[in-house]
Amino acid sequence: MWPLRKKSRPSRLDPRRAAASRRSGLWVRFRDAGGPPALTIALVFYLAVLALSVYPLDPLARRAGQYVPQDITARVRFRMLLETELRRAQVEAGAKTPPVFRVNSALVDEISATLRSLPDRFQGTTQPAALPEDLRTRFGVDSNTDLKAWEPYASADRRQNLAAQIALFRDRLLQVPIVRPGDREVQPSASDIVLLAGQERRVLDRSAMIALTNTARIERDVIPQLADAFDPPIRKNVAAYLKTVLGEVQPTYRYDRETTQAEIAAVREAILADPPEESYRVFRPHDIVAYRSHPPLGEPGPPRPLSDADLRALEQEHAEYLRTESQWAPWAPWLRAGGRAGILLLITALLWGYFLRFTPELIRYPARAVLVAGTIVLMLAIARLMDHAGAHPYGAAMPVLMGAYILCIAHGQRFALAVGTAVAAAMVLQLRTDLGMLLVLIAAMGVGVSQLKEIRTRSKLVLTSVLAGGVVFAGAWATALAERIPWTFALTRSLWAGGGALLAGFLIQGILPLIEWTFGVATSMTLLEWCDPSRPLLQRLRQEAPGTYNHSLQLGSMCESAAQAIGARGLLARVGAYYHDIGKINKPEYFVENQEGARNKHAKLSPAMSLLIITGHVKDGLEMAREYGVPWILHEFIEAHHGTTLVQYFYQAATERRRNDFERAPDEVEFRYPGPKPRSPEAAILMLADAAESSVRALPEPTVGRIESQVHSIVSRRLTDGQFDECVITLKDVHAIEESLVKSLCAVHHPRSLYPALRGQAPAPAESSSDPKDREDSSAPAANASGQANGGANGNGNGNANGNGSANGSAGANGNGGVQGKPAPLAEPAANA
Repeated sequence: MWPLRKKSRPSRLDPRRAAASRRSGLWVRFRDAGGPPALTIALVFYLAVLALSVYPLDPLARRAGQYVPQDITARVRFRMLLETELRRAQVEAGAKTPPVFRVNSALVDEISATLRSLPDRFQGTTQPAALPEDLRTRFGVDSNTDLKAWEPYASADRRQNLAAQIALFRDRLLQVPIVRPGDREVQPSASDIVLLAGQERRVLDRSAMIALTNTARIERDVIPQLADAFDPPIRKNVAAYLKTVLGEVQPTYRYDRETTQAEIAAVREAILADPPEESYRVFRPHDIVAYRSHPPLGEPGPPRPLSDADLRALEQEHAEYLRTESQWAPWAPWLRAGGRAGILLLITALLWGYFLRFTPELIRYPARAVLVAGTIVLMLAIARLMDHAGAHPYGAAMPVLMGAYILCIAHGQRFALAVGTAVAAAMVLQLRTDLGMLLVLIAAMGVGVSQLKEIRTRSKLVLTSVLAGGVVFAGAWATALAERIPWTFALTRSLWAGGGALLAGFLIQGILPLIEWTFGVATSMTLLEWCDPSRPLLQRLRQEAPGTYNHSLQLGSMCESAAQAIGARGLLARVGAYYHDIGKINKPEYFVENQEGARNKHAKLSPAMSLLIITGHVKDGLEMAREYGVPWILHEFIEAHHGTTLVQYFYQAATERRRNDFERAPDEVEFRYPGPKPRSPEAAILMLADAAESSVRALPEPTVGRIESQVHSIVSRRLTDGQFDECVITLKDVHAIEESLVKSLCAVHHPRSLYPALRGQAPAPAESSSDPKDREDSSAPAANASGQANGGANGNGNGNANGNGSANGSAGANGNGGVQGKPAPLAEPAANA
């Protein structure tokens, strides 16, 4: 993969190649290798990680409850607003705020209206006895003189005079604050009161307030003053009326609680906006802002964590320091940002270098690179949100382990360890923590990922997280002891780390289906669900194509054993074998394993038409897999279990037919499967197992030697045909696969002894043979059978009329008999299908 692949000079003997190489410059090679999309993804990833790490550029790396090893001193002079002093100033201002009383307008209006109606009430009455008793008592009318005093006010002129007197009376009444006894005691520390009379605001002394129950003072001071506003002839009646009214429960002013509280709140807000000078504490350089957690040496007491008040002081000191720095050294923040950007650039370069060198498929398929980069950025964003929420820095073990688990499930353990280490480094840089946390995260990630080679049970992730949580807990405790942190703070750190690691397992278990769907993978737990015989697709295969179903089950066992022999995923190989031939459900009768002795349907078809039917089961299988929601990882087994191999039977039939018609033989490419070739070791194993099982099934006498020869021949053909060019598999693995397939096939086709019939029962035809050799499966095969079987395997087998050449012929060599063995007839379509 460019640019890490080896560069070689073009040969001078090939000038055209040299000229083409010179024309393909750096940009062309970079473009052809998938460089532009990869570079774009890397750039976007770098900017996202840089934004998460740089913003904010200079945060205060302190948290409430944190352990402080040494006293923290001020770097610059600053003022700190003392909350207690500010609250005290607000309380004092609120106490000095005068209460608000609102005039009882209903009472004043009622008194004024009553006095205005008296001339009409007394008009035409000459004797007091003619008046109602309550009216007489209320206004103190006890003689004709009182009634005659009101007669002049019946005229229009005197009515205006009375209205002026009533207005003067109202004025004087509003100046007399008669209140309820409880209202008089509100705001006892205030020195004055505020009275609201209409639109006018008046401030009166508290001593001027008169309790409603103080009737003596009302009769002595208030009523004469109010009655003096009227003419002398009617003062007596007005005084009697006021004595009656003002002695009732109605005050002239009522306490307005809502307005008073609003006044107090406004005063307190004003103090909060502009606190008084005595509410501040001034710190000078080198003054202690926050004391260390340990008490002074020799003094008793437990360690004291960083309090909220200390944290606020540190925040103000930090803000003032940054403001001062921006004035005297404006370039300093840019230098810090540049250094952090350089470190992240190095981490990004190492990541993408690892992708180029060890996982080039991420460069060839940008969508996969986007998913990996998005996972990393998401985990860093979760850590940033946790930090803003006030979580302990060691709680970052949760997103680190989540990212490692996701990458392990999607791309394997080695990839997860490499990328997870880079994520841990970026997270430590983002959270401004120390090297100890990086070591703890890497250790926990290594333990957790090493246990996730396969997820077969629901408890696997939980148990893995418990183990990783224990490692994180112990690691956090060890780093705390190394820093001489008291055990209470060490316990908090360890619980955050261990709890985060444990929570990661539960979260991953909950979103495991989403991870599989996003990355197109399937865990062993999902594969176990899909190998359940009750699955609708497997039930259809069993009912409509029973031969293919049994063939798939046998392949599943063979593939699993072969995969385990080379360290591949045995369960994946087994489930892939179960579903590789589901396309035969549409036309099961065209495949020999489902014909059950019926006439071969291909006898009436041309080779080209038979080829379309045989190769069509791959396309049909993919369509059915999409319809039934088969995991994407199993689609490769359906489309690649034949690769681009030649459909030999129909190719030879078409060649023979054209030869008889004196036509040109068809091209091999016309009779090959469309592919693709296998890309995973499990798919390559299925290809070899499918071909080997079909060819061995066609052998008339599948002895051990013949099975070994036939399997070796199949493997050699697939290798020379280039079917494994796109698969990461070695020759050592191929030999191990071959040995495993031979062992599995020998176990299936092993010889058995014939059981004699019981006394009194008729023997079977095989049991009735008098020759003991005839009752042995593999010791004396028929002459023509041995010749045909060996000829079918090698094309050059020799047989013996009396069967003496079977032993040598079974091993693939020429027999010792004198009769030349004939090649076996062409295999049935099922052998190549």
